[in-house]
Amino acid sequence: MSEGENPSAPQPETQEAFPEGPAAGAASDPAHLAIGKKGEDIACRHLWKRGFRVLARNYKGSRGEIDVIAEMRNRLHFVEVKTRTSDSLGPAEERVDQKKRDLIRETARMYLDQFRDRPEGGYQFDVVSVYLDREGRPQREEWIPNAF
Repeated sequence: MSEGENPSAPQPETQEAFPEGPAAGAASDPAHLAIGKKGEDIACRHLWKRGFRVLARNYKGSRGEIDVIAEMRNRLHFVEVKTRTSDSLGPAEERVDQKKRDLIRETARMYLDQFRDRPEGGYQFDVVSVYLDREGRPQREEWIPNAF
């Protein structure tokens, strides 16, 4: 474990930590929740392939949730994942409105308040857009660093 790592954070060691198949319990979830869960799985794998270490998923604060908290080079990334089966409504990242951004920032502060020291490399807010075809297969992922 290198300096600055959180020993209690989940440590995915392989790509298999981010399954591509249907989410557990997806059959009983409303369709949009299953699509969102699948998008988060794909986004985590996309980040992992870029060299990120996923620390937490679906971190819940008192009023909001952060889809993915990841780290790379001692910098924390609070990531909102947007999954779409079509881009007819415009880019997925445009769906992160000001209210959602404020809730993510507030939840990030709660996460950071758990630790005595702030990350040496600071932190930022990113968006990962995931696009699926009609059958639910991944078509493309886009990482938007410093999205807000």
